[in-house]
Amino acid sequence: MKKLTKNKKIAIVSILIVVLLGTAFGVYQYNQIKDAKAVFLKQQEAERKLQEELDSQQEAKDGVSTIYQQDRINILLMGFDKNEARDEYYRLFRPDAIVLVSMNLSDDTVDLISFPRDSKVWIAHRPGMDKINASFYYGHDLGGGKTDEEKELMGYKYVVDTVSEFLGNIYINNYIAIDMDGFIKLIDDIGGVEVFVEEDVYYANYENRLIAEAGQQTMMGKQFLAYINDREGDATKDVDRASKMQEAFQMVYDQLKKQNKISIIPKLISNYNENIDTDLSLKEMSALGLYVQKINISTMNKYVVKGEYEYIDNNIYYIPDQNERFELVKNVFGFEFTPER
Repeated sequence: MKKLTKNKKIAIVSILIVVLLGTAFGVYQYNQIKDAKAVFLKQQEAERKLQEELDSQQEAKDGVSTIYQQDRINILLMGFDKNEARDEYYRLFRPDAIVLVSMNLSDDTVDLISFPRDSKVWIAHRPGMDKINASFYYGHDLGGGKTDEEKELMGYKYVVDTVSEFLGNIYINNYIAIDMDGFIKLIDDIGGVEVFVEEDVYYANYENRLIAEAGQQTMMGKQFLAYINDREGDATKDVDRASKMQEAFQMVYDQLKKQNKISIIPKLISNYNENIDTDLSLKEMSALGLYVQKINISTMNKYVVKGEYEYIDNNIYYIPDQNERFELVKNVFGFEFTPER
């Protein structure tokens, strides 16, 4: 993750609150940003014009026209399998958690769409298919970036465009990427998360050690991350993990809602400067911070892309059900489409 400027760090604080749909966001230029729809309409119009120019020069999205919906804000959340310990041994990391947060401005509802990391999909700007979390690699290493920053930005772009294509080329406004250390710090900074565990949970990948005992408890960062990441040593249970991450999203929101987190802003600024990347501006984050206060997160709609696991060439893939894919897009975004490939 790249280091950020002071202004970017300030935006990060807003990002964390918005990502988890927290409240108690300070009023920032309220008269200018209180209409979240207007802020994002302006952004979408600028992006639409830019895309039209790009499409006229080259088939930037394989000839498929982007679908813009003025009543929706779509933000892609990416949780990377990176931490300080792994950074010493690995060159590149991938998003193990991919969730689209779609906010409907017309009725103030939220839809969460999770993608199992092994989902076999068409990779944007590439001629073939691969696991959806490999899209970051293709953008990073093969997307044409020259500097480390450009390569990272291309990685994010390929993930965003791959998800967009899978969902009928729906427009995705922005992305937010966080690594494991950032997630752990977040949970620790809010004092942990209240979790009810139905039965003892063991981490099969680490000598079957106990993660959490059954019952109500407060989990701090490392324990909570292990809890939501656990697949019982079975790669085919990544769908269950995707569902658990959606529940975690709601748990953290509920925890933030109970507290006034303004008091820990200085700590958040110092803690997250190397753990989060986003293309959201401060004004957009401020607008969202005000807007999400009226959203009832407990009624959000949760979707996990449906499919089946298959072994192909000694590798395991999650094959999305195409009919379920089309039905998902219709239910959430209200349109039907025919894939171009």
